[in-house]
Amino acid sequence: MAYTIIEVEKRTAISSRTLRFWASKGLFPFVETDKNGVRYFSQKDLEWAIWISFYRSIGMSIEKIKTYIELSRYGIKSAKKRKKMIEEQKNLIEAERLRLDEITDLLKMKMAYYDALLRQGKDIANPQDKNYQMPDPTRCKAFLRQVERAQIHFRDEKPQKASKK
Repeated sequence: MAYTIIEVEKRTAISSRTLRFWASKGLFPFVETDKNGVRYFSQKDLEWAIWISFYRSIGMSIEKIKTYIELSRYGIKSAKKRKKMIEEQKNLIEAERLRLDEITDLLKMKMAYYDALLRQGKDIANPQDKNYQMPDPTRCKAFLRQVERAQIHFRDEKPQKASKK
């Protein structure tokens, strides 16, 4: 059975606009096109679309997906290379998860800080408040190191390479 882009959209919840964009980037090399330029997806093409959507959702670039698809043409001969690509993506996701865990820890620390402020009934963190207390510089340095490790950057700042000490 062959499906048009609109039918693929209905079956996969991947927008027709996205499918057309992916097609323009060469991610559907096996999709047939009629004389009017209408694309017809087979059941296998539909499954590829779902896999492409998954790979995009985990941050794989279009170029890497295209390479993966090209390698798939070689069957078992390219299986090791394709597996390595998937492993590399898994490693990137694991590194991002660790970074997000560090950010979560920082947010928990900040929430605990505010819990303490609320218990005391004083806003000692506000320089405009009469109860303001200068933060402990050693805690600030430790916090900044943790922020740096988590690779958090302010919007107007460009990430800087960590200096080797």
